[in-house]
Amino acid sequence: MKVKVDGMSEKPRSAEQAQYGVSSEAELESDVARQQEQEGDATTNGNVDPGPDQEFEGVERDTDSIVKPEPPPRVDSNQPESTRNQGVNVSSDPEPVSLFSQRVCPPKMPRKRHLVDYLGQEEEGTFMWDSQRAYLITCMGFINSLGCLLKASVGLVKHGGGVFFIAYVISMVAFGCPLVYLETTLGQYAVGGPLNAWKVIPLFTGVGYCMVVLTFLVSSYYVMEVVWAIYYFGVAMSVALGGNLLPWQCGNGSECGASNETLVAFYGDVSHLPRHWVDNSSQLMPESQRHAAEYSGAFQYFNDILQATEGVTKLGEPIWYLVLCLLLVWVCIFTCLIHGPSSIGKIMYMLAPFPYVVMLILFIMVCMKEGSIAGVRFFLSPVWHKLGKSEIWYDAGKLLFLTLSLGMGNLHTLAGYTHFHSHCYRNLLLICMSNVAAVLLGGLTVCSGLGILANLKNISVYNISNISVINEYDLGYAIFPFILTRVSNSMVFVMLFYSVIIVVGMSTCIIYVQSIMGAIVEKLRDFGVIVTKRRRWLIQMILCLTLFLIGLLFTTKMGVYIVFFVDRYVTRIAPFIVVLLECCGLMYIFGARKFMHNIEDMMGHKNSPWWTATWKFITPCVLLGLISCTFIFPVSKKFKDILYPDWSEILGWCLSLAPCVCIPTFAVWTLSKETGTLFERIKCSLKTPTDWGAGLQHNPEQTAPAPEYVICSADNHRPMHGLAMLTHNLYVPQLPPLSAEEVHETNSEMTGGGYMSDLLTITSSESIDSGPENEERGNWRTKLEFVLSCLGYVIGLGNIWRFPFLVYRNGGGAFFFAYIIMVALCGLPLVYMEMALGQYASLGPVTLWRAVPLFKGVGYAMVVAVAIICVYYNVVNAWAFHYFFSSFTATLPWASCGNKWNTEDCRLNKFAVTNCSLVNATYLLVPELQGGACTHHLLDCINTTNMTGYQQNNTTECINWLESIYGETIYMPERKNILAKLKDPSAEYFYNEVLNVSDGLDDIGGIQWQLALCLLLCWVIVFMCLVKGIYSAGKVAYFVIIIPIILLLALLVCALLVEGHLEGIHFYLTPKWDHFLSLRVWSDAASQVFFSLSACAGGLSTLSSYNKFHNNIYRDAILICVIDTLMSVLAGFTVFASLGILAHQLDTTVENVITSSERPSSDIGLVFVAIPAAVTHFMPSAMWSAFFFLMIVMMGMSSLLVMTEIIVTVMMDEKVEFFRKSRILVLIAVCSILYLLGLPLTTRGGLYILQLLDEYCGGMPNLVIGLFMCVGLAWVYGVRKLCFDIQRMIGRPVSCWWKAMWSVVSPLIMLFILVSTIVTGLDLGGPAFPRWSAILGITLLVLTVLPIPLFAFRKICTLQGSFIQRVKEACLSTNNWGPALYKALEAGGILPCGQHTHSFCRHRAKPCSRSRRPC
Repeated sequence: MKVKVDGMSEKPRSAEQAQYGVSSEAELESDVARQQEQEGDATTNGNVDPGPDQEFEGVERDTDSIVKPEPPPRVDSNQPESTRNQGVNVSSDPEPVSLFSQRVCPPKMPRKRHLVDYLGQEEEGTFMWDSQRAYLITCMGFINSLGCLLKASVGLVKHGGGVFFIAYVISMVAFGCPLVYLETTLGQYAVGGPLNAWKVIPLFTGVGYCMVVLTFLVSSYYVMEVVWAIYYFGVAMSVALGGNLLPWQCGNGSECGASNETLVAFYGDVSHLPRHWVDNSSQLMPESQRHAAEYSGAFQYFNDILQATEGVTKLGEPIWYLVLCLLLVWVCIFTCLIHGPSSIGKIMYMLAPFPYVVMLILFIMVCMKEGSIAGVRFFLSPVWHKLGKSEIWYDAGKLLFLTLSLGMGNLHTLAGYTHFHSHCYRNLLLICMSNVAAVLLGGLTVCSGLGILANLKNISVYNISNISVINEYDLGYAIFPFILTRVSNSMVFVMLFYSVIIVVGMSTCIIYVQSIMGAIVEKLRDFGVIVTKRRRWLIQMILCLTLFLIGLLFTTKMGVYIVFFVDRYVTRIAPFIVVLLECCGLMYIFGARKFMHNIEDMMGHKNSPWWTATWKFITPCVLLGLISCTFIFPVSKKFKDILYPDWSEILGWCLSLAPCVCIPTFAVWTLSKETGTLFERIKCSLKTPTDWGAGLQHNPEQTAPAPEYVICSADNHRPMHGLAMLTHNLYVPQLPPLSAEEVHETNSEMTGGGYMSDLLTITSSESIDSGPENEERGNWRTKLEFVLSCLGYVIGLGNIWRFPFLVYRNGGGAFFFAYIIMVALCGLPLVYMEMALGQYASLGPVTLWRAVPLFKGVGYAMVVAVAIICVYYNVVNAWAFHYFFSSFTATLPWASCGNKWNTEDCRLNKFAVTNCSLVNATYLLVPELQGGACTHHLLDCINTTNMTGYQQNNTTECINWLESIYGETIYMPERKNILAKLKDPSAEYFYNEVLNVSDGLDDIGGIQWQLALCLLLCWVIVFMCLVKGIYSAGKVAYFVIIIPIILLLALLVCALLVEGHLEGIHFYLTPKWDHFLSLRVWSDAASQVFFSLSACAGGLSTLSSYNKFHNNIYRDAILICVIDTLMSVLAGFTVFASLGILAHQLDTTVENVITSSERPSSDIGLVFVAIPAAVTHFMPSAMWSAFFFLMIVMMGMSSLLVMTEIIVTVMMDEKVEFFRKSRILVLIAVCSILYLLGLPLTTRGGLYILQLLDEYCGGMPNLVIGLFMCVGLAWVYGVRKLCFDIQRMIGRPVSCWWKAMWSVVSPLIMLFILVSTIVTGLDLGGPAFPRWSAILGITLLVLTVLPIPLFAFRKICTLQGSFIQRVKEACLSTNNWGPALYKALEAGGILPCGQHTHSFCRHRAKPCSRSRRPC
């Protein structure tokens, strides 16, 4: 085996180091030298420092010949300094080197630990988590128990929603986290389960046995909920495969009609129900009766499955199908543990994330149903006065103990498998946060479902009948299945819900059984029994068979009553007593200081006094309070309507205290083994045995292979301290040195390493202290400025203006798939290529084509395309500014029709029909509607000639009722013509007041001075933000990207609180798969990718050109594309939630709201017509309107700043000497020219010019540019050479995926979309555009990409030789092509000597075969 120590300097070592087995290179060559300390001191290498770029040679040795060093006697952390080193030979070295800073990874050898669970004929090395991730994921899967889903939801319902969750979180902070920390650190330090851990105090040995017995009892009945869920899952699957309905649903053998008892049970008094729910005979309509019948049927079906008896006197026989399900559960558990705990981590990788993902899906789907938001409000609206009641704190404490499995020893067992130096505190935070997240997600899902139930009953969530007597069984197996059938007719969601219960229950039961198995194995080994593979299988089989036989009791007809009874009493008081003894024993007998020092031995740093205070004072007081509450709040003596006999309470208390009998029993047994008086025996029994505890002294871990998450070798991206080498894979930048020995980094601070440091380097504290690499051009001051600037560039109006409308136009969710595919296959590769090229050369989009001079026209085409976009892009900002200023009024000007710009066709709700003559009377003659009040009213209204005799409100209400049944087909054809003439006040404000739009492109009209002034303001802001180049733009980026994201989230939250938003979100997410194969979908997706990501526009290369050479541009490219896509999706949610609100207020569909704003472009009307109309329904509307348009302005300005900087950068790079001292003049000229070019767009016909430019120049030129960029760099410059250049920057090879994308996939996709677009053509649509407008658009498109062939022709003409020779010469890189950093070093004859370092060596430049520059 080879042991390599990278970049670590070696010092003379002390005797303490020799005892720990820390060996130098010379010592490893001789076994005798390793055993003799004097020779060891003489054979060290001395103070030889190999330097940062040098490493020791590999050392080979035979691991079988290693003699393990004897561990030194344990050093008590509380021992005085004068006596602390007694028995330990301490070197006389005046400056001893820290043991941790010199630890070398030991050879890979098998090792023994107390918890040995591997199978084999002989005892093998103990189990250890493969990685820290495996341990944490297992803990997450374990604590996400059924209590988080069902019991927590019952507590939320019982105590009034969110106030119970607040009590739960406070309890978690006050005593939940401290107790989890206490149990995990004790198990980790003891390297064992509860039995081994509680050898710490022999008198308290019974505490460990009590934990095991408690776990055994809980395991016996806990699986029953899983058994019921398996049966329900099987029923739902059979129903789905057979195309039938669930047994309790109407139309599957059950009557839809409901009895009076059923109706009263579901609705209560029907007098409060809406008018259209009741017919003339005061009977509920069929749909309302169906709800009541199916709700009652769900409860009845649950009872039928359990075959519950009428009382608790007759046990009954086991139910065969429940017995089979129970057998299946225990067979699965046995199978999962057949290889011992080594398989737990792998299984939990699949099981642990599953509930979180599925519950999130269920929550989203439930929230799309009417009434769900009332349930969410019920959860988020706490009833604060209930915090003053002790019962809520008692219930929160019980739930906390149940979900975290406190006092049951399972956390001891899981922590006992982790490495001794695992980071306990970080593990604690992740475990507790995942538990709170599980309770939060489960509570939100169930409460939103209860909101649907309350809506069906037409009552408040707070007033659901019998809310206080709902138990977790009824909630999970009757109420929520009924709610899911209301969400969707598909059985998929019912199956998903029960799959969550199965997975969560199985995950918890697996850990329960493993804890019991670990305790049995520990005890057998204490008796000297060798646990072989066969014996372990036999023990595990007996354990599972025993639990199965006990579980048969719960499958009887009286089983549900027994489960409810046992569940209430087993964990009633025993966990509180166990944890109280745990705190008191460790804090007052073992010693708080000593325990804290033991934790310091594991973690390497001191802990906060908070933990000691909670363990010694706060937690014991809380536990005493919880124990007192068990007597104050008795257990209910009935389950539903079934009463338990009087003797059941005595039996329950016996069951509660039975596990606690182990504590005094083993205490007496321990005292009986001691000698002397009773006081002497007690005193001896309170002392910690000398052989207890792991540490580095009493466990031969120093000769064992460390797991992956323990750092043992030098690395440029991890701190080279002993603590980091021995503990965890967590790197915090700029961590102060913890030891005198440090390894100097051999790489740039911005080089990617693939560890957490890659992400944590994006902080504002990452200042470039050494100054810019490029003195002439400059560099970003911080990494965060660069990332935010890129995000500000790519996140713009395209995310809010274009993306939501394209999603609507191209089939909703179907467009999502097309867009994501185009991002992966086209957008991300081109973004990565462009950013990498800009960073490599530190040049603008034109000058960087020194790499392939033949394609220099590609850079100029980028600049022309960007200039055109700048012209019309800032006009949209000017519109937004106009709206922003108009929002500072008491009443928004577009909220009414009584203004000077309004016409006679203006209507506040143009979709409202008040004229009954527009209704087709045929629909009123349907037999099912005969006899209704609205039917008579509408028929009389249609047949009369005196319309004034009918109340308008009643007519409108009845028309809406008829439309809710048959849709818009009830109207006569004349209604469409009338609707087309009517206008919304927001549309008339935009088109008549803001734009004063003309009738077409051939009528340009005059300039609108308000828009011209707003446009001037925009360009002044651009100038001020760019006056100091990237340094001022970098500071502005903090403001213009962070604030819009906050405002967008605030608008989304506000929209979610207004009724009707679900209609818009449902419309937004519903896919129309018939659009998926349309060429228009893929063309729009590609166009949106280029427009949104601003790919092949030169902006990303410009921004990245200011990076340092070794920045990890690979990570940045992925991060930017992902965040931009997420912002588009988030903007879509905000926009369509607002449209749903507007549609609800107008009593129409979302589609009508969108299409009604179409003049002449719906994407523009979406932002400036539909959204302003929706904002009028927010309160206060003026404030939210100002926020929305401020967000539009800032998102537009953030992109415009970069696009303007592109033009300035190109001019500076091309004529750097001429423009060097005149940058401000260049900036003024650019802004002035672009402002003048934008003035035609402020005319009355400016809207049509803007649409023409956007349609022909907004995305199509970028496709052509991207195609030529891929050809020029991947085929002419060479993809291998490009990948080598990128590898020089980021220090890692470029994968074949990117080579394939750049060379083949991306060019073919762009070519296909370009050809299909040419074939299908671009349709402006509408009579406002004359025929010559299409010719003008094509001309602009050609002029945009014309620089590509022109500059290629010019370059070929300037060269000499034949045409082929000229082309070849034009494809060679110029002499001044290359990294700016390298060119500066070449000037002094210095070149980098390696790819991964900033150390340099001198060498002679050699000519390169592919270019005219030195290699």
